[in-house]
Formats: sequence, C-alpha cells, structure tokens
Amino acid sequence: MPTLDVASFVLGGALVLLAGLGGGLTIRELHIPTMHGPMRAASLIFGIALIGTGIWINQRSSAGSVGPTEETFYSPMYRGERLDICFTFADDCGMRAADRWCRAEKHLGMAADFEVDSNLGARGIKTKIIGSDQICSADYCTGYKQIICKK
Repeated sequence: MPTLDVASFVLGGALVLLAGLGGGLTIRELHIPTMHGPMRAASLIFGIALIGTGIWINQRSSAGSVGPTEETFYSPMYRGERLDICFTFADDCGMRAADRWCRAEKHLGMAADFEVDSNLGARGIKTKIIGSDQICSADYCTGYKQIICKK
C-alpha cells in the first residue's frame, strides 16, 4: 500500500497530466471526458497542490525521524555525586567512563566528546567512579565539565 506522500504525488501528477492533455482519453473501460477552460485550470491547480503536499509530507516525515544526533550534559552526576573521569580509581581515565555514563545513565549510544573539570576535590566536591562505585574526595579528583553523548 502506498504511503500518503506517494499517493498524493501520483494523484497530483495524474491531474496535472489530464489538465495538460485536456481529457478526451479512453483507456480500456475508463473514459475521461474532454475538459475545457475552468475545469482544466482547476485540475492543474489541484494537481500541483497535491504534488506540493506530497513533497511536504515526505520532507516532514524524513526530518522528524532524524532528530539531533548528539546531546550535551553539563556537570554530569552519577548516583548523587559528580562523575569522576576515571573508570576505575586513578586508571582508565577519559573516554571509557564517559561512554559508560552515556549508555548506562542516559540510555544513549556513546560519548562523542567531553571536557574535563580539574581538581574538584580541592573545591570540596566529591566524585564517584563509575567502574567501581568508589567515592574520590582527594584534592586531585577530577570530573567532567561536560559530556557530549551520541544518540
């Protein structure tokens, strides 16, 4: 079964064709009478409107399905604390923790990029390590200023 955009486009094209030919066609048992003046103009205008509607429906349905491909999260939290940049304590730092957070916490694909927020511990901010659930409260504990997740 054709979609609404295809049906609109085909019907509009048929009306434009009939307006151009002026009718007077017989195809097997189908007889289309000759059209004059106002009827031809109405067929042409309505046909063009249907073609435009079909194109508009197609573009709207295509644009709506894509949506944004990335989403940015500022000062990401993990289980009540700022997310630490390391996957395990002082090891495997950077992208792996961000990837895990995007998948586990936001149900998105993976991290596209991130920005570091250094020495959170020195400012009295604890971080939580996503790979071990440990808390880091030392001066050197570092989190993310932002994480950009891909959808």
